[in-house]
Amino acid sequence: MKKIFLFAFWFTNFFASAQNLIPNGDFEQYSTCPTGIDQLSNASFWINPTGATPDYYNQCSTSIQIGVPNNNFGFQQAHSGVAYGGIFLLFGATGSNYREYIETSLSSPLISNLCYHFEMYFNLGNNCSISTNDISVYLSDSSIANVSNSYPLPFIPQLNYTTGFFTDTLNWINVSVNYIATGGENYLTIGNFKDDLNTDSLLLNNTGHNWAYIYIDDISLILSSCTGINSPTSNISPYIYPNPISNTLVIDTKNNKPTSIILYDIASRKILEQEFINTLAINTISLSKGIYLYEMVNKDGVIKQGKLVKE
Repeated sequence: MKKIFLFAFWFTNFFASAQNLIPNGDFEQYSTCPTGIDQLSNASFWINPTGATPDYYNQCSTSIQIGVPNNNFGFQQAHSGVAYGGIFLLFGATGSNYREYIETSLSSPLISNLCYHFEMYFNLGNNCSISTNDISVYLSDSSIANVSNSYPLPFIPQLNYTTGFFTDTLNWINVSVNYIATGGENYLTIGNFKDDLNTDSLLLNNTGHNWAYIYIDDISLILSSCTGINSPTSNISPYIYPNPISNTLVIDTKNNKPTSIILYDIASRKILEQEFINTLAINTISLSKGIYLYEMVNKDGVIKQGKLVKE
């Protein structure tokens, strides 16, 4: 039987310094300091996908319209740094259906069946007279760019704010949710995807403007261990357990055939390949915490694939 070699120098503590797949999620990078409204595209990596007018706010601006902390929609310091974005979720009288969105491409496509943790912060503008609970995130394979109108986008978002109406104009509100990727998602769009008739609204006061406008900051999408997640095929022979892994990984085929287990890190680098018959126990103490991919192969080809979580 072959010996198992775990090359420790190949391992990185991936989740201690996990990469944010949202480029410029804090809006600090820009091509040109904004000088007025409708300049979201001045923020590096961000685009306006429709015919609406989302905004970019930065302390570098001398315009009272889009400065930080003072601007058209109120007074708000950035959640971090000195910049943020802003969009209408609901605007004017019912039936206008005016919507604004912000879109960016991910730094790399999502991998099927892996878990990602999404977070962002938003805040309701001071001069809003209404609020809503409809703010969502849509992940897509291709860009939505070049939609000429400003109506609700006809897509079903995968991530939704579910905490109810937000009324706080002082503090930043956190959205935090896990997402199991379909695979290939390469773009992210934020906004309200419902039309006016299906958008919930709440009257806050009679002195503000008849709209719900939010600032957005510190958006992140990070590959996560998503504690408690199990391989969807863990109960199908051949068996590989436990998942999550602690110190030992056991593989049991019960077929008397020479079989190889191949283990990859999240960057698809092979870190282990071991041939065995029937049963194998692997010491996994040296593995860094995180997600690993595996495949099991015999003379008939690949007999099982999946992911493992090391805690």
